[in-house]
Amino acid sequence: MTLSSLTVDAGSAGTQTDRDTVRIEQVTPLSISVDTKGTGDDQDTVLLTGAMATGLLSISTGNVHDTVEISGGRYGAGAIETEGVPGGRDVDTVTIRDANIETGELRISTGRDLDIIEIEDAEIGDLFINTDSMIDTRDSGGDRVFINGLSSSRYVQILTGGGDSQNNEDFIDVDNMDVGETLIISTGDDFDQVYMDGVTTKGNVFLDKASGGSLVELESIVVGKLLNVRTGDGRDTVRLTNTDVRTGLVDVRTGDELDTLFTDRVFSNWLNLEMGYGDDVVDANRIVASYGGVWGGTGFHRLRANRLVFAKQGKATGFEA
Repeated sequence: MTLSSLTVDAGSAGTQTDRDTVRIEQVTPLSISVDTKGTGDDQDTVLLTGAMATGLLSISTGNVHDTVEISGGRYGAGAIETEGVPGGRDVDTVTIRDANIETGELRISTGRDLDIIEIEDAEIGDLFINTDSMIDTRDSGGDRVFINGLSSSRYVQILTGGGDSQNNEDFIDVDNMDVGETLIISTGDDFDQVYMDGVTTKGNVFLDKASGGSLVELESIVVGKLLNVRTGDGRDTVRLTNTDVRTGLVDVRTGDELDTLFTDRVFSNWLNLEMGYGDDVVDANRIVASYGGVWGGTGFHRLRANRLVFAKQGKATGFEA
C-alpha cells in the first residue's frame, strides 16, 4: 500500500474515558503521524509493524498507561511522545525492535511516573530518551530503560531526571551497543542503578548521577576519548571491569558519604580516580595507565591495590596506611 502520508487522529479534549488502539502494518507512506492524546482516562495502544517511511514517524499519546510498539521497518526520523497532563497517572511502555532510523534521529519523551523503554536490535543515527516530566515537577520517576543491540552512528542520550519526587529510583541496562560519537546517561535523585556491558564508542561516555546513592557497573567498555563518571552525594558503588580507554582519559569522581570503587583490568592513557568527602574504599586491581592518580580526598580512605601501574607518571595519595 503506497500513500503520500498517513495520519491517524484519535485524540479527545474531554475528560471521558478514551481508550484507543491503532494498528498499522506494512505501509509505505512518505510520513506517518498518530495522535491519540486525551485528558481523561486515556489508555492507548499504538502498534506499528514493518512500515517504510522516508520522512517523519510521529506518535503522540496522552494520560494514564500507554503502550507503543514498533517492530521492524525503516524510517527517516522519529518522535514518540507519551507525556500526560500534570497531576495525572502516566505509566507508559515504549518497545522498539528491529527498526532502522540509520541516518536520522529518534526522540522518545515519556514524562511523569514509572516508564519502561525497551530497544532491541535497532539502527539509529541519534537517539534521545527523556523520561523526566517537562511539565510536572511531581514526577515519581522509577523509570526502566533497557537497550540491547543498538547501533548509533552519532549520539545517544538518556535522561531520567525525576523532578521533586522522593520515589525516583531509575534502572538503566545497556548491552551490546556501538555509538559513533558520544553516549550520555544522566539520572536523578534517589538510588539509581546503571549497568553497561559491551559498549563501544570512538568518542566519549558521560555518566552523571545526582544525589541519593547509586550502583554503577561498567563491563567490557571500549572508549576512544573520554570515560567520565560522576556520582553525587550519597552512598555509591562503582565497578569498572575490562575497561579499555587506551588512547584517552578515565575520569571517575564520587561525591560525599561512604563510596566504594572497584576496578579490574582498566587500561587508559590518563587515569583520574577521585573520591569525595567520607570514608571511602578503593579496590584497584590490574590498572595500567601512562599518567594519572588515585586521590583519597577528605575522610578515612582505604586503598587496596593489586598491580596499579603508571607507566610514565602517577601516584596514589590521601589514603590511610
